[in-house]
Amino acid sequence: MWDRIKLEPSRYALHFAVLLIVAMWTLPTAGLLISSLRDKNLIATSGWWTAVKTTDRSGQGRTKDAAAQVEQDGKFVIAGNLFEGSEDGSDNIKAFGTRVASPTSLPRARPQPTAMAAPSR
Repeated sequence: MWDRIKLEPSRYALHFAVLLIVAMWTLPTAGLLISSLRDKNLIATSGWWTAVKTTDRSGQGRTKDAAAQVEQDGKFVIAGNLFEGSEDGSDNIKAFGTRVASPTSLPRARPQPTAMAAPSR
């Protein structure tokens, strides 16, 4: 049976062309499908091919105001959890910053209790 089937070079070229057309049709279709399942902010900032990798999220949090501070050991402390709105009440901080233009300008400090010390007055 196999001796009757002969593939000529033109047949290989045809198979390659069909494979190329199928790839050119399938990849954009897969991209549209993946993009339709993603958040619009992610679509605007990254391509559909990055949907399978983990992304870092940049967030913003504020401490309570000065009326919430308490003096402890000569320092004024504002206690609280910046991540109260998150799913499990915790998050992982890799870096932080004091300006919007450079949110990762400062390194992460060693873990602290949920209290943040303000400078003494």
